Amino acid sequence: MNGNNQDHRQGTFAKLECSSRNESLGKGEAEEGNPARALIRVTSVRTRLIDEDNLCEKYHVDACRYAGLLHSDDPGQTQIKVSQRKAKKGEPEEVIIEITR
Repeated sequence: MNGNNQDHRQGTFAKLECSSRNESLGKGEAEEGNPARALIRVTSVRTRLIDEDNLCEKYHVDACRYAGLLHSDDPGQTQIKVSQRKAKKGEPEEVIIEITR
C-alpha cells in the first residue's frame, strides 16, 4: 500500500475512520463537580461468580463520572473497590454502586 490510498491490485479504497467506541467521551458539563476525594464500591450480585477482572467496573465508574456524580476517577481523588457476591435464591442479578465522599 502506498500513501495515496491506492492498492496496485484493487484500485482506490475508502479511507477508514477511527472507531469512537473504544475512546473516552470528550469533557462535558457533567465533569464539573465537587473535587472531594471519593470512595466508590462496585458490587456485582450474580448467580454465577466470575473472575473479578471481568466485572467491568471502569464502565460503571465512567458512567457515574459522565452523569456528574463524580468529579474525576483519578487515583489521587478516587478509590475504587470491586467485589462480587452470589445472589440468593430468587434475588435478581444487579450491580450496586455506592459513592462515599
